[in-house]
Amino acid sequence: MNNQHTSMKFGLLALLITIALAATMVLSGCVPAPTGVQAAANSLQGVWIVTVSPKDQPPFTSLVSFHSDGSMTANESDGRIGIGVWEKASDHSYAFTLWEYWKEGESFFQAKMSSSLELSKGGDEYNDAFKFQVFVVGNPNPVVEGSGTGAGVRMRVK
Repeated sequence: MNNQHTSMKFGLLALLITIALAATMVLSGCVPAPTGVQAAANSLQGVWIVTVSPKDQPPFTSLVSFHSDGSMTANESDGRIGIGVWEKASDHSYAFTLWEYWKEGESFFQAKMSSSLELSKGGDEYNDAFKFQVFVVGNPNPVVEGSGTGAGVRMRVK
């Protein structure tokens, strides 16, 4: 029991030291700006607040991150998380496919959303049109299909 208590104390101490060092580095300006921050302003790469408006449904908000490796994550206001991939189609046009999984009652569902979007000339806004399908996991036939639009605004450090 004493060894376990001592081990837990050392683990907590190590965590506190790590947090203190990270805070010191941030506060003292020792952490360099991420590579390509300026370049991201002219691409889809970055974090966006998106108003998602499915046809015939109330709109909701999603926090979406487009990563430099072509992957993406989305966190919707209802707590669902989506993971997907994106690519540049042309000058200011992009396409992405996003997957979500969740449980309702005893059933597991998955949704697939495909979108094409247009980035504004300034690079801080986008508009998209999407289609989605919802499946019961294990059944290849969609139980719901639909479409909608989205409007994204790039998040910036203020």
